[in-house]
Amino acid sequence: MMKSTTDKIQLEKNADLVAKIAAGDRQAFSQFVLQNQRQVVNLAFRILGDRSAAEDIAQDAFLRAYHSADRFRGEASVQTWLYRITVNLALKHLRKRKWERLFSFLEAEEINRWQTELNQHPDRLAETEEAKQLLHRAVLQLPKAQRTVLILHRWEGLSHKEIADIMGVSVSAVESRLHRAYKKLATILSRWMK
Repeated sequence: MMKSTTDKIQLEKNADLVAKIAAGDRQAFSQFVLQNQRQVVNLAFRILGDRSAAEDIAQDAFLRAYHSADRFRGEASVQTWLYRITVNLALKHLRKRKWERLFSFLEAEEINRWQTELNQHPDRLAETEEAKQLLHRAVLQLPKAQRTVLILHRWEGLSHKEIADIMGVSVSAVESRLHRAYKKLATILSRWMK
């Protein structure tokens, strides 16, 4: 994915801010948080499925970034560095709380209602909030590694290389996980639509 001029300018500003944060500039840290907060909260929310927990993770991610700014060497982009911190914290949160057990909250009535709607009006429903919720719930049922790769690629628009850097795996591992994620997601959604 090619970065726009605006994205490149934003990345340069973030790199400058991190350098200032490392030098102890608290105003730079406030500006850094303001510029990146929405993306970090959204990333954590897509992984966790819980807005409150996502906001807590974002706060922790920014604190970690603040305390480790002096160790940032620019080997990866600031965005990759910040996303890696966020993803690691979110995955740690999932492990700690064992969220996978909570994904069985879908009631049979609710699934049947969505299935009927999807079968009757698949083109109209694709843009509705319920369809987005259905997709979100299906994504939450993916294994953590697949879910993370899918979110970073599909919703954050990151390249396979950027995702590999964030997750500390090879590009081929990212491609494999992404392929399996799409395949499993299709299976989940088709099962719900029967």
